Amino acid sequence: MKKALYLLLSLVLLVIGGMVALTLLISSDEIKQTLIAQVKQQTGRELRIDGSVSWSFFPSVGIDIAQVQLRNPTGFPAEPLISVARAHIRVAVTPLFSRRIDIEQLELIKPQIHLFRTSQGHTNLDDLLTPATKQAGSVPAPEPTQGSGAGGYQVRVAGILIQDAELALQDQGSGQHYDLSQFNLMTGALEPGQPADIELSTDWSVTGITGHLSTKAQISYQIKESNWQAKNWQLELSLKPQSGELLEFTSRGDLQIQAINDGLEVKLAPWLVNAQLKAKELAGHWQSQGDLQATVRNGLPRVRLDTWQLTGSQKGALIPVALENISASGAWFYETQGQQLSFNHGRGEVGPLQWQGTVKALMQPMPKIAFDFQLPLLDLNWFIGAKSPQSAQQATTTQSTVTNPSEPDLRGLRSLNLEGKLTIGRLKGPKLDARDLRIATRVEDGIVALTDFSMGIYQGTITATGLLDGRTLPAKLQLSPHIKGLQIQPLLKEWTGKAPLSGAATIDGTLRWVGLLAANVRKSLSGQLKLAFYDGAVNGYNLAAKLRNAKAMLKVSASSNEVKRTDFSALTADIALQSGMASSNNISMLSPLLRVKGQGSTHLVRENLDFHLDVSVVGSSKGQGGKELDSLRHITIPLKIVGTWSDPDYQLNMDSLLKSEVQQQIKGLLPQKLPSRLGNFFN
Repeated sequence: MKKALYLLLSLVLLVIGGMVALTLLISSDEIKQTLIAQVKQQTGRELRIDGSVSWSFFPSVGIDIAQVQLRNPTGFPAEPLISVARAHIRVAVTPLFSRRIDIEQLELIKPQIHLFRTSQGHTNLDDLLTPATKQAGSVPAPEPTQGSGAGGYQVRVAGILIQDAELALQDQGSGQHYDLSQFNLMTGALEPGQPADIELSTDWSVTGITGHLSTKAQISYQIKESNWQAKNWQLELSLKPQSGELLEFTSRGDLQIQAINDGLEVKLAPWLVNAQLKAKELAGHWQSQGDLQATVRNGLPRVRLDTWQLTGSQKGALIPVALENISASGAWFYETQGQQLSFNHGRGEVGPLQWQGTVKALMQPMPKIAFDFQLPLLDLNWFIGAKSPQSAQQATTTQSTVTNPSEPDLRGLRSLNLEGKLTIGRLKGPKLDARDLRIATRVEDGIVALTDFSMGIYQGTITATGLLDGRTLPAKLQLSPHIKGLQIQPLLKEWTGKAPLSGAATIDGTLRWVGLLAANVRKSLSGQLKLAFYDGAVNGYNLAAKLRNAKAMLKVSASSNEVKRTDFSALTADIALQSGMASSNNISMLSPLLRVKGQGSTHLVRENLDFHLDVSVVGSSKGQGGKELDSLRHITIPLKIVGTWSDPDYQLNMDSLLKSEVQQQIKGLLPQKLPSRLGNFFN
């Protein structure tokens, strides 16, 4: 037992003796001068140590240095790059006896770091990040493994640790200034030509937005190729505005930066990015990946993002359930010199919605955008999502308070220059089912031109061209529709719930109006329309039956079993629209039995009717009871249509019918009652 105690006591005395001998053999002043000389040789910078240098032996052998400053190079403010109130250096003991200083770790506790960028784009870190060039009269720096400082000591730094630093970034060119707090930096061994592990993290705050940033990578630099590499580079960024949203962003990839003749070439491939948003009304997660390549020449970048892919999901009160998942792929390209941005070979899905297309944009002097997209199917029901009770209540409140909605202001279109095409294989909606939809539009100087529009709908086709002038408030619009073979009955049934008319419609003309609100459109609508309906019917009123019944009533008999429909082979009219009034003076309806001609008008706001028509029986038709109307052939009977769109009133003038019937009866009775000669005279 005593031997063990003596042995332990001997070891303790040996350690204490070694520490005492260490402080006696190697003075703190020698270490100070060695560090100053090494920094000068390796960086050309001035290192000032105004405080004391002292040894520490717990928890490891180290040197404490107070009041340290690393000065800025010439041409920058006199304010130091780094100022440290206290620094701690952990040193390997054994190499010291061989006159080598192996710094296991350099610790800077709560330093202040000041980074500057001049108006010419130079920073006070440039000389530390690029190899020093030899100048005339300069003393060449020794090789890292052979170099020696003051007193013949060799220095090696195994790592740097910066804790709780304050970092200030000042851009003298833009006048911007940023402050970072809780800045932490940790590196592995820093040896020229060897990779170094670096980790960095900091908290920051800019204009009411707080956040946290952390990054790490294995950095290597090849002098001959002027090539920087950051393998397995990882970046984490979070942003939290005062409103409470949280955006988290992570990035991972292999970064390579290489100097070229007149700039830099940057590659980040593969590059994987994740983003996550947490907010009251929206939450989502998205992942992007691709191969990024950027070339900077004369300060002008050119960027390509190939094999780009995006996947993600989002949920919120304003996001329909059908559109919660998204995916996309394509290739991006941006060139600063030509101010050109393009997206090629694009395709993707938003829920069940599939799309493909391209986008090209020229950013100067005014943004000019060209696009071409194709969708096989667009169902508007996908965009109908359930709203939260709060949103529904707000919508009700808004509708009740806004009694006089205002026209949208489109004068901002002056700043947009756009041209594009959209093709939709099938367009579905609550009251819509169209096919082969094609839209081509152009926006320039506040004017939107519909250069091409066509679609197949209700067994017919619709084509149109038009203009929207957004330079004034309210906007002015013009439309030239061309409709052919459109079955009007299912269209009216779908949109109004009633089908007063059926047949295949052909419509041509030009319309003009002011404003986008429905009330303003009706009041200001003007133009010309040429209408033609073929092989149809006026539903809800049987004109032939009304004539038969009117004739039969004179004989005290009538039929009430007639179908309420007036068939026609053609119904045509030229419509003139002016100040909310639609009128025509050449209404014509043809059928095997009847001919109808007339004129009239309707008010588009009040929706009233005022039409005066002349009805003639011109032929016989067994299917329509035409034989019973043979006696009315070539007799014109006035028909007046009044009332409203939803409740029309058909008024048949009986005077002509009564006169015709009386004449027929007189003609039949006179030959019997009068002498034959007089009877023949009347016949």
